[in-house]
Amino acid sequence: MISYVPTSLISLFLIIVFFSCLSAFAQDFSITKIEPPNWWVEMKNDTIQLMVYGEDLEGVSVKSEDPDLEILRVQTPENPSYLFIDIIIPEEVKPGTYSLIFYKAEVEKKISYRLLNREIKAEEHLGFSNEDVVYLIFTDRFCDGNPLNNTIGDSLDKFTAEDLDGRKGGDIEGIISKLDYLKELGITAIWITPMLENNMWMSYHGYAATDLYKIDPRFGSNELYKELVEEAKKHGLKIILDHVSNHIGINHPWIKNLPVKNWINGTPENFIPASHDKMAFLDIHADSIIVKMNQQGWFTNYMPDLNQQNTFLKKYFNN
Repeated sequence: MISYVPTSLISLFLIIVFFSCLSAFAQDFSITKIEPPNWWVEMKNDTIQLMVYGEDLEGVSVKSEDPDLEILRVQTPENPSYLFIDIIIPEEVKPGTYSLIFYKAEVEKKISYRLLNREIKAEEHLGFSNEDVVYLIFTDRFCDGNPLNNTIGDSLDKFTAEDLDGRKGGDIEGIISKLDYLKELGITAIWITPMLENNMWMSYHGYAATDLYKIDPRFGSNELYKELVEEAKKHGLKIILDHVSNHIGINHPWIKNLPVKNWINGTPENFIPASHDKMAFLDIHADSIIVKMNQQGWFTNYMPDLNQQNTFLKKYFNN
């Protein structure tokens, strides 16, 4: 005997299944990266803001699996690909790996976040003064210690080593190999131009960062940079970190997907050029246009100017 199910019931069942799947899909989200990638215990400030990258983060809440970490606030900007989390890290918290629970409706994702011991205490950072003899190093132009890292598979460089604006191969290993030489010169501090990832077409100088937490692989790695600092200390040499918070490289992921519309000043299609007449800030009769060009102008057409009036961006650089 064959039983027949009314087509209306079949249609109703399919509709329920469809909307159930649609609802589950709408609740899902993804997390691809968190910056800063880790933090430290015993820091002077007890609050840090994490910048979370992902998809469909609107409406996502966050809780800590460990009561030692308190989630102070979760903010979703206008772009749901980002989330900002304020976390209180008390002075007595221990180093280790902590779990943050991201959740929206029935969907939960557990993400690990590390708090590390500070390898160098704050009082050990000596700084530099007019008593130091400072040697400026353009890493790419200094010494090629490892020819194997001169090119990388995903490099966007348009220039060859023969071009004036091409990379010449200098790297961290090259600097380490010359520490004895620098010491013999009477140098006491080394100022190295930025070595962060610059995946750009003209990036030998290092001032067009495309990742603010990663050493450019053509220079080495984060671990190799730490080795350089340690070796310099053994030679009685200081390392001055050249950090840029004024602009980034136009190939930085932010540019294709801005967290908020005013994350940068202007747009790649419409921006004002920089003025380097810094005396305008001291002149009460200075042209206001020159002042604005100083404050909001792009250094070059491939270095977008960051808008530090944006509260999220300001906090990002204060971390």
